[in-house]
Amino acid sequence: MADLNTDIRYIKGVGEARAKAFEKLGVFTLGDLIAYYPRRWEDRSQLYPIRDLPEGEYACCKAMIAQPPTAARIRGGQTLVQVRAVDEGGVLDVSFFHQEYRKNALHPGEAYIFYGKVEGGGVRRRMVNPLLETEGKQLLTGRIMPIYPLTAGLTQTMVAKAVRQGLDQCRDLPEDVLPDGIRQAHHLCYAGFAYENIHFPASEEALDTARLRLVFEELFLLSCGLSLLRQRRETVAGLPCQAADMAPFYAALPFALTAAQRRAIADAVGDMTSGRPMNRLCQGDVGSGKTMVAAACVWFAAQSGWQSALMAPTEILARQHYENLAPLFARFGLPCALLTGSTPARERRAILAGLQSGDITLCIGTHALLTADVQYARLGLVITDEQHRFGVEQRSALSHKGTAPHTLVLSATPIPRTLALIIYGDLDVSVIDELPPGRQTVETFALGEKYRARLNGFIRKQVQEGHQVFIVCPLVGDGDELPDERKAVTAYAKTLQEETFPDLRIAVLHGKMKPKEKEAVMAANSNKKTTKNTQPRILNKRATYDYAIEERYEAGLVLHGWEVKSVRAGRAQINLAHIYIRDGELFLCNAHMNPADQACTHETLETNRTRKLLMHRREIMKLIGRVERQSYTLVPLNLHFKNGRVKAEIALARGKKLYDKRADAAKRDAKRDIERAMRGRG
Repeated sequence: MADLNTDIRYIKGVGEARAKAFEKLGVFTLGDLIAYYPRRWEDRSQLYPIRDLPEGEYACCKAMIAQPPTAARIRGGQTLVQVRAVDEGGVLDVSFFHQEYRKNALHPGEAYIFYGKVEGGGVRRRMVNPLLETEGKQLLTGRIMPIYPLTAGLTQTMVAKAVRQGLDQCRDLPEDVLPDGIRQAHHLCYAGFAYENIHFPASEEALDTARLRLVFEELFLLSCGLSLLRQRRETVAGLPCQAADMAPFYAALPFALTAAQRRAIADAVGDMTSGRPMNRLCQGDVGSGKTMVAAACVWFAAQSGWQSALMAPTEILARQHYENLAPLFARFGLPCALLTGSTPARERRAILAGLQSGDITLCIGTHALLTADVQYARLGLVITDEQHRFGVEQRSALSHKGTAPHTLVLSATPIPRTLALIIYGDLDVSVIDELPPGRQTVETFALGEKYRARLNGFIRKQVQEGHQVFIVCPLVGDGDELPDERKAVTAYAKTLQEETFPDLRIAVLHGKMKPKEKEAVMAANSNKKTTKNTQPRILNKRATYDYAIEERYEAGLVLHGWEVKSVRAGRAQINLAHIYIRDGELFLCNAHMNPADQACTHETLETNRTRKLLMHRREIMKLIGRVERQSYTLVPLNLHFKNGRVKAEIALARGKKLYDKRADAAKRDAKRDIERAMRGRG
């Protein structure tokens, strides 16, 4: 008799090779196999007459082979076997690809059960590579079948047979872990029935009963584990904090705290005076005031002589906390310090000395707080901001800087209270469920693609009003085919910059960037009230219509002063301009620049003169080579300002055929019609 610890290799029909495939799925023992639940189920219990088979869906039918199968070689060296099956009211044409053995295995006059995707209509239907079983010897049809997650080397049939063998070898196992009283009180089935019907349900009702039992069991065991954690935690003695009146702290604030903030502070103060270590999660939306809850805890701990440490995931966030909290605590004579990876060595040594002597009450920093040389005299409170950005080990490493200090973690991740208890099972939870007065509520809308034009108009309006806009690109794909997130983000940002918002400044931020690169982008935009580029951009609107753009380059431009003023005033045109090569140099020809009002009038101004383009010599030679050898054309795309100088964006391009232009024009007209309709609707 097998038990739950039996190696899966010894299950009938598995063996060494399949055992290795099962190990990739985390299945090593018989117990693992029984607990490897299906991800979904297919109802293959109903047999349809051929004429009633649902088109486009997977279904079962019983049919008799009407004539001998035929086999033929097709493209790619595959073999196509075709056979015709019939029942009383219809004809089923079946095709098998790369299954040559079917030609000799199927005999006229024999009846089979076919399961596959149905094609065609009326009395004549088709199936391609269906499952096929003899009536009375069915394993994969005639029942509700489990569909398991797979890996290379395993099929649904292999997994189903292995599970079936596993269940048959341990019918008396596993033992029921639920007490009879709890099981009966909640009207739950026995474990044996649940395991049998979760894999091979006798009916939809039996499947629901089994699923309910197993879900309840998982939550029950989790709750027991969390209770044990809490009991163990309560046996640890916490740092003593004396009761203190919070009124002086509240009076020092330039604003009144919300009722939710006061409840969270009361929860934390209660923990800190309970005699056991506080281990609390403070959860609330962005702007709900979690930082003030943390500040109140720091002040309260300081009244008993304890130091505090606040760890943030980025240097920018740490600096923001320091700039907000340091002036507040200075009113109480409580020194604060900022410690990050970029802190100068001399300043760092002074901070470390202040922490070791106990002169610094609050140290705010990044992961730099975790280094071995950071030591505290009396660390009594540890705070981590953006809890979901830190692991348990990092939080624990900071806590070990003291002797069982109180712990407060902050998170803006919008998760329900129950889910928070599951994820942070060792934490008590305080929820800040209201915003301070004057804070705007967050409104969320879901828009279809047809509203894209109106959405872009809304974005432009927000930027013109001095606001910033964040666009989040989700990573979409399946399994191993997931694209690198950089490709998704950078490609979309390029499209926005070049086509949708050429006059706006767009920055890119993605998860593959180094921390310093992320912080540089965030710092560059943190103090900007608008992303608008006040300098005009002169566009060649015909470029993308007449040419297929392949590679883009930036070039300088030799201009007179009045020409720079013309570009700045938006009086230049390059729709008819072109680039030609002469004596190994590039020139912009037929670009029209209308003098600005403040241009000089005492000399004749050549508005359409030929202007020299400036590029590195190696770039010019590269472009000349590709133009001469690969039949490319150099096209001016736009004129723009960069660091106070006029630059030209040029491109290697190929001319479009007439039908390409017509297709582009049709798309443009359709888009214009949609936008016009949307404006009329609004």
